[in-house]
Amino acid sequence: MKNSNQLGSATVFIYPSKDRYIGVCLELDLVDEDKNRDVLNERMKKRVNSYIAYIHKKNYDDTLLNRPAPKKYWNKFYEYLDLMREEEKKRMRDFQKFTTYKPVNTKTKDFVVTRESLAGELA
Repeated sequence: MKNSNQLGSATVFIYPSKDRYIGVCLELDLVDEDKNRDVLNERMKKRVNSYIAYIHKKNYDDTLLNRPAPKKYWNKFYEYLDLMREEEKKRMRDFQKFTTYKPVNTKTKDFVVTRESLAGELA
């Protein structure tokens, strides 16, 4: 879906990288980093909301709401989704065997994905 001044969405993806976390808004190409994931998550929400509010206030062209992040960030996001799909498959196999579920992939525990409407507040 193409973002507009009336409707759209923004995905904030946060992932670990060495001794810090990288946060990126995939649709708006906003990037930040911090050693604390929760601090970064809150800061990214504020940055995205501020950016969108500024675009709306100035009534700028919709192209500024459709600036995809570089491919390396999208690839990292798709890697994360693949890990989550694998974890879900393993969870379903465990469920079918009537066993107790335990996290099967600790690689995903430090990731955060937030997806919200551009028309509303990011939660």
